[in-house]
Amino acid sequence: MTAWIAYAATTTVLMVGLAAGIGWLLGPERSAGVWLAAAVATAVQLPAFAALVVSRRKGRDFVVSWASGMLLRFAVIGGAAYWVTRATRLDPGVTLLSLVGFVFLLVLMEPAFLRLADGTAEMRADGRVRTRED
Repeated sequence: MTAWIAYAATTTVLMVGLAAGIGWLLGPERSAGVWLAAAVATAVQLPAFAALVVSRRKGRDFVVSWASGMLLRFAVIGGAAYWVTRATRLDPGVTLLSLVGFVFLLVLMEPAFLRLADGTAEMRADGRVRTRED
């Protein structure tokens, strides 16, 4: 689970930093939607990544876990779109664009951390991922 812990720590720090920066740029009236999007993206992504790590470690059902995680992400974005356009005072455009952007970024980070999980890479002391071939 070292890969999951590294992924969780990295993504949490990244989401806090991005939400703070984007929220600051957009102003206080729109920052609530950005923070909510960052929290939802992180809350959805961490269990989805954990399922990938477990399935990859077992050596089976990786594609099923990956597809299930993608369906979960799409369902959460769809549910958030429905909720934010009907039940809140949050700016739907800012909230949904932030959510999609954060989820996309977190999905792009998965391969580096999956390589940690299967042992083809290692985490350096400076926080960088180094492949075994380097």
